[in-house]
Amino acid sequence: MVIDLRPEVIIITSMARQTVFEAVKREWQQWEGLPAVKNKRIYLVDSNVLDRPTPRLVDGLELLASLIHPDGFKPPSPKAQP
Repeated sequence: MVIDLRPEVIIITSMARQTVFEAVKREWQQWEGLPAVKNKRIYLVDSNVLDRPTPRLVDGLELLASLIHPDGFKPPSPKAQP
């Protein structure tokens, strides 16, 4: 279903870290026809910023906004890995 929707941005977040992140990113890169893959817009985001209901969630929302609309938002301090 995701492939049929042809996402322009893919954001990956998980409590698992580097090894799992990179493996999932590689799996998505096989779908070369997806706009997110073509335009190198697959992002790995630290789960501490998005998956925990803490004040950091505001930072996570700012990060999401900057990844989805890079021209309209400055990236906040926690960086995503492109």
